[in-house]
Amino acid sequence: MDIPKDAPHQFTEIDMHALSTKTYTSLLKISHFAKENGTSLKLKKLNDSLRKYQWFVYALNNARQIEETLRGFDSRGNLLMDPTAQSGFSKSIYEIVIYGKACIDSLAMFVSDYFDLNLQYRKCDFKWAGFRSKFNQLDICSGLMDELEDWLKKDSQETGSISSTRDHWIHREYITTLFLWPPNELGCLIVPKSFDTNTVILEKVTSETHYSAEDFTQLYSHNLSKLLDAVIDNVEMTEANGKTISITEDLSRRISFFPLLITRQVTLTNIQLGPFSTQTSK
Repeated sequence: MDIPKDAPHQFTEIDMHALSTKTYTSLLKISHFAKENGTSLKLKKLNDSLRKYQWFVYALNNARQIEETLRGFDSRGNLLMDPTAQSGFSKSIYEIVIYGKACIDSLAMFVSDYFDLNLQYRKCDFKWAGFRSKFNQLDICSGLMDELEDWLKKDSQETGSISSTRDHWIHREYITTLFLWPPNELGCLIVPKSFDTNTVILEKVTSETHYSAEDFTQLYSHNLSKLLDAVIDNVEMTEANGKTISITEDLSRRISFFPLLITRQVTLTNIQLGPFSTQTSK
């Protein structure tokens, strides 16, 4: 891997392997045209949103990995108990909600600034119907706010709302994630659909009362990615303003920029990826 002489994009402190190929390519194009247009500083809050999105992706992947590992485990007829896995899964589900909401909060402020909505920051939140109405008027993605209304609205008692779940889990109580053994059609680890489920002893859990790990992570991943990609696509179109750029194979290699301090004078000839980044880049 050659040491790059010029940065191909301006988005820093983001593990680019946490983003889709399409999103990374869009960021390359946005950076190129924003530099030409002198609008690079307007993208700062988009950078903030993407930083939080990467943490959302880490939590998402970790929750899925724990579920898949336990689902495929052979307990040889024993009652399986894995409190470490269950605690780790609960932490990941919590982080999916917290980082996901933090991501769209930064995205809302970016949208307000970039598209000149002239709103006070406390009103820049997708949980408010007024902000969603302003977003609709931008025609970024027709019908998107209607599609995501239940997920975004704040007055809900269901974990299918990221806004309500974030507030409930931070300010009131956390929802218990149950471990099912042996696994059934819901898998091993499940998430209640209602806040009330936490205080009710259920004789039977079903898809009506609980999300499987796959269903919960898929719901949040689909909704957040669709909202983020819709904004990024519109920013790309705005910055390009009809112009095009070809992304070469060299440019398409994902490069991530994080703060680095060289601690002593030493001759450096190349860059070597560390063990954690080597795993994610495969």
